[in-house]
Amino acid sequence: MATVNASITCLRCNYQLRGAPTLGFCPECGLSVAASLASSFDPSLRSLAPLHSPRLLAAAVMTNAVAILVCVASQLGAPMLMAIDSMTNRVSLFPVRLRLLAWIASACVLTVAGIMSHIAISRGEAHLRMEFGRWRFWFLLGTWLWMAGTLLISAAAWNASDIPSSVRHSLSVISIAIQLPGMAIMLSGFSVLLAITGRRSQAYREAGAARQSVHLLNINAGLLVGFGFAAPILRERMQWDFLAMMTQALTACMAALLLFGSAYLVANAWWICKSLRTPLLTMEEFLDEP
Repeated sequence: MATVNASITCLRCNYQLRGAPTLGFCPECGLSVAASLASSFDPSLRSLAPLHSPRLLAAAVMTNAVAILVCVASQLGAPMLMAIDSMTNRVSLFPVRLRLLAWIASACVLTVAGIMSHIAISRGEAHLRMEFGRWRFWFLLGTWLWMAGTLLISAAAWNASDIPSSVRHSLSVISIAIQLPGMAIMLSGFSVLLAITGRRSQAYREAGAARQSVHLLNINAGLLVGFGFAAPILRERMQWDFLAMMTQALTACMAALLLFGSAYLVANAWWICKSLRTPLLTMEEFLDEP
């Protein structure tokens, strides 16, 4: 187990913690070593104005993380299964109606996430709005754009038999053009929100891991879109079947990585929210005798 390799004293009893396990407790008063380390690394943490509704903010963070997981699972499930079916020369196992329900579910969870974020950030926490800065606008805008693109493609799929193929194709292109920037903007804003909530809750490790997951989701999503557009071009226009098959295999792998990264993001967000719901000790409480 890692140990403290610096001259850091316990916040409660001033015991010298050099050599103590980082995940252990102070031998004198029982305060966690991690609490003393966090305050030593970021002394300005105690000067932050307290949140009025930490439970509401925690609910908003968790709702957004779950919404990302649901969208990734529902929207990428069909392309992943279609790529597998194409490589194995099987009939698609993902019915069109089930795919439509997945798109509708994505739009619903994004709507809930947008409402929760608006209530928690724009209306509930003035200090959080100041910390969020301009990213508050972009975060909410990205959420609504992602939701609008999802609703548009859901509407096109709902009346697929009544809409000409050229119009349906145009709607799909427009929805993707709305969804992808919205997803990228929303994930970037969510990364900033994770940094703020991780700092306020002292869940530094979980916040760092969650932000890494968000950045990888953005990169993987871009690669997935590129591979998804390249596969049909390689197969139908250039007649490069082997290269198209390899591209489809990479598409399925990228979709699986996105799904795993989204689940990992939810796990880290849960720990951040759990810490956020626990009020931080004040300096006076640190200095009190046990």
